[in-house]
Amino acid sequence: MVLWDTKTATPFWSVKKPQPYGIVAMHLTPNGRQLVAMSALAPDSTLVQQVITIWDLSSPSQTPVVSAKIPSGERKNCLCLSPDGQELITNGRGHVCFWSLTSSSVCLATSPTRRLEFKRATGDFTTSQYLADGLQVDCRRRTGSACL
Repeated sequence: MVLWDTKTATPFWSVKKPQPYGIVAMHLTPNGRQLVAMSALAPDSTLVQQVITIWDLSSPSQTPVVSAKIPSGERKNCLCLSPDGQELITNGRGHVCFWSLTSSSVCLATSPTRRLEFKRATGDFTTSQYLADGLQVDCRRRTGSACL
């Protein structure tokens, strides 16, 4: 995993093999001091859990400062930070999870959303993102429709 300075076109931070099967999604915190990443799963295995890690970009350490396992059940494919950097959202095809972030922990804030919590059909989520106010989340589906 390598981060580049866009003005000088030179790498300024890197980690060799941050996860066994790579990274599926990542986001910089709003202050640019930390990188939040979500590991990929092995293509042929559901036995290994995905992990959310937070890396301190001011440190040369090859070890994340925070690491949390994502509850198993389905492959997560999207990760997005709230505008204030205090919350995180992950989603897979059928679930959306909200996480609480601090400088020393990542905690599941709510259990995965379920079909009964929405007034219409859910599932087949492809991406989720916070709206600018940070109070609502836009979850997109394969069909192109959105859930707020």
